[in-house]
Amino acid sequence: MNKEKLQKLFNKTFSKTKKEYFDILKQNLLNEAKTFVVTANPEAFMIATQDDDYMKMLSSEKTSIVPDGIVLIKAGKV
Repeated sequence: MNKEKLQKLFNKTFSKTKKEYFDILKQNLLNEAKTFVVTANPEAFMIATQDDDYMKMLSSEKTSIVPDGIVLIKAGKV
């Protein structure tokens, strides 16, 4: 497992309020900025550590990662 890759994804995972997230999405829509929303689970993060193309997609500036469950939230705090 590549700890640096996982940390990069945890740092990119949205961790603020639902309202703040929707405000960002609304602004992107108004500006016609493309956003790829990923509802990531632990398996998605593990695949990214082994697949460079998948990691590149998740790391993209246009990708927004939202945790799909409490596991990623808790793991990101460790």
